[in-house]
Amino acid sequence: MDIEEITIDQGAQWRLEDLRIGIVRVGEHEGSDAAELLVRSDAEARHALITTSGRDADVGGWRISLLSAIRPEDRSRRETVRLRAVRGAADTGP
Repeated sequence: MDIEEITIDQGAQWRLEDLRIGIVRVGEHEGSDAAELLVRSDAEARHALITTSGRDADVGGWRISLLSAIRPEDRSRRETVRLRAVRGAADTGP
């Protein structure tokens, strides 16, 4: 099982093999830190909401998790998130 981790700012892009993962927005969802991702591959582009309370995104054979989010009080600074991607952990479905 491959595991990758990265800390990136909102507006930045993470290249994970053939996936490009961008941070659209950082905030809260149902009381947990959350991030909206834009995930692009050659075949598709889609949005995914992930949270620190365990809501992950399964894309391209990877499970993307939100480990932490930093939302600075100074709005001139960008939000930052810590992401983990685990290959082979994604549900393949029935």
